[in-house]
Amino acid sequence: GSGRKKADVRRAVADGLRALGYDAAVCTSRWDKGPSHPAGEHEYIDVVVAVEPGAGAATATRLVMEVDFRSEFEVARPTKAYRAALQALPPLFVGTPDRLGRVVALVADAALQSLRKRGLHFPPWRKPEYMRAKWLSPHARAGAPDKPPAPAPALAAPASAASFAGEFELRFDEKPKAPD
Repeated sequence: GSGRKKADVRRAVADGLRALGYDAAVCTSRWDKGPSHPAGEHEYIDVVVAVEPGAGAATATRLVMEVDFRSEFEVARPTKAYRAALQALPPLFVGTPDRLGRVVALVADAALQSLRKRGLHFPPWRKPEYMRAKWLSPHARAGAPDKPPAPAPALAAPASAASFAGEFELRFDEKPKAPD
């Protein structure tokens, strides 16, 4: 099914990034049941990059990459406003865990409004705590088992965009478009 295909895409992207010298891995997060949401697990990619803050020592930044980001937020019978919010999301998300947490909070709130307006039940797996848990829970990282990653190429401080293999474009600082 589509889950299998997504897993293959994740692996291919992580392998491609590693081949270019990036410290990329497929991560599997797992979380326990909370008072308002079920337990679960989720797969995504992370990339640890060296960011040079001008003069000073380089520091590593962890970026979360979700290959089919928009589909993670689809709900039944979305309102026009929620459809617009979904369209504002990038199909491929690349950003810091902190930024991801902020995006998830906004979109989960918009999903709640949409479902309420339609008189539909707000399922526990749509709650912000559950959505955040997908990417921000403790995770296991599956790197390349055969060799340690090569030193990651550094990204210049105002990292606008990096591209690889001509097939994907990663935007690190693009501002999300505000829904109308």
